[in-house]
Amino acid sequence: WSFGHQTPRRSHAGRSIERFRSGEESRPEEAIVRGEFGCYLVEDSATLTPGESCEWFSVVDTGLDHAAVVALHERLNRGESLRDEVLEAVKAESAGIRRRVGAADGLQASADRTVAAHHLSNTLFNIMRGGVPVAGHVCPGDDVARFVAARNATVHAAHADWLGSLGDLDIDAVVAAAAERGDPQLLRIVREYLPVCFSRRHGDPSRPWNRFTLPARGRDGRESLAYAGNWRDIFQNWEALAWSHPGCLPAMIAVFLNATTADGYNPYRITRDGIDWEVENPNDPWSHIGYWGDHQIVYLCRLLELHERFRPGDLARSLGQRSHVSVVVPYRIKGFDDLLQDPRHSIAFDAEADRRLRRRIAEVGGDAATVADADGRPRLVTLAEKLLVPALVKLTNLVPGGGIWLNTQRPEWNDANNALAGWGLSVVTACHLRRHLVLVERLLAEHGRDLEFTRPAAALLAEVSAALADATDGDAYAVFEALGRAGERHREAVYEGGPPEWTTVAL
Repeated sequence: WSFGHQTPRRSHAGRSIERFRSGEESRPEEAIVRGEFGCYLVEDSATLTPGESCEWFSVVDTGLDHAAVVALHERLNRGESLRDEVLEAVKAESAGIRRRVGAADGLQASADRTVAAHHLSNTLFNIMRGGVPVAGHVCPGDDVARFVAARNATVHAAHADWLGSLGDLDIDAVVAAAAERGDPQLLRIVREYLPVCFSRRHGDPSRPWNRFTLPARGRDGRESLAYAGNWRDIFQNWEALAWSHPGCLPAMIAVFLNATTADGYNPYRITRDGIDWEVENPNDPWSHIGYWGDHQIVYLCRLLELHERFRPGDLARSLGQRSHVSVVVPYRIKGFDDLLQDPRHSIAFDAEADRRLRRRIAEVGGDAATVADADGRPRLVTLAEKLLVPALVKLTNLVPGGGIWLNTQRPEWNDANNALAGWGLSVVTACHLRRHLVLVERLLAEHGRDLEFTRPAAALLAEVSAALADATDGDAYAVFEALGRAGERHREAVYEGGPPEWTTVAL
């Protein structure tokens, strides 16, 4: 809607633009549009003498229900002046943007105004992907309850009274209160809670999978707490955000680890309600499936390093706790021989598993996409296993003297400068993998005790260690094959499923 025009002629048809360019007037029938995209066009004219000015306002009002639209229409028909109201709204929203940017340390004073503006814009773009805590580390109790319900309806029902009485607490206090309930599943879910808002998915409009919304407020006027994005979008932005909000690091790491698969990879998209994966669509030329593997070790390592910087010793003390889960994605990576034959078509998609998972998620919540025990509850594994399995899986694709073999069908954007559009050997991932393993080695030394692993993970650790221990400079392919076969056996064991078997590993 608009106001401030003297003699406006309005149109909702894009063809009115060509008429205007040709000097023709808009036509009355163009006020109504059918079967094409609509628009909002206003044609007006004004004659000004020197020193005079005129102003007009065009307003996009979104998220209004029918009653609000009718009320606004009546105000406009009565000729009410909404100028001051609009300017106050713009001022308030601008202040809100600055408050969000400031919460991520995006406001700075500098003699170079361009540098300060550039830093502000960088921070704004960052939080528009990863979000920003709405009130520091304070977690609204009613939103924590909604989060638990979205993740697991059964767990929510078991603790409904407690969740219903939960007040606003600091993020550490919420976790401590959940721990007192004595339910490891509740504690796991609450450990993932992040009170962030202002997050949206990657916004390149040329790509059909990147349609997004940026829900700032709900119908009740309160700020919407949510996040959604492609794996890289979320975690590379959280890495920067963590410097301003280190208290959120445990939850960020929990979200990361609990969204990785049992075969050692990460899905396509991460949201507050759980994970999502790509599905092939023969009618969509952009459709594809695969794991974006290079976005995994890089960001996990950096989040872990930051956690150690701000809370040294916490990770090492927690390595033996069964506190994390693995997700299920309807992908099956092919065997080693098939990978050699065609590394660009390395994943089989299980359509029936996809339908089954989506039905279960609609019924139970995000936890339906986790590896489950016989009782249906998500299987809890140790922090040590979750830190090691992705690294070990990367090592099963190591080409000695080259890098990490990229064979999961998706581009490795961190290698874009090397012109590796999804294929070849990644030096970037190899270098970050070494950095990650140095950190994990130190954490294991600090922990100083034996650890429990599921049998497939323990076997993978033993086989990779043996292959690397037997490595010689003269036979790189033999090492490459030994590692690849170990990865194949690990995947077969994971895909087979069955009841968990635990193995104690001496470290």
